[in-house]
Amino acid sequence: MPEVDFKSNIVVAVFMGEKKTVGYGICISKIEESANNIYVELEETQPSGGADVAQRLTQPYHIVVVGKE
Repeated sequence: MPEVDFKSNIVVAVFMGEKKTVGYGICISKIEESANNIYVELEETQPSGGADVAQRLTQPYHIVVVGKE
């Protein structure tokens, strides 16, 4: 596990929860900071309707380290 210097960085994590099949995903596509807020833009993917997907529990997530401004 990488070390994070929390004095100069923050960690942003997003979780999609448990899904019953493969083919789901979540990705942090953009992060913007203002004086008091952090705005996180996400991209979610899911299997197309009628797609043949494996029946397996998954828990999609994405974690990034961002430098503090």
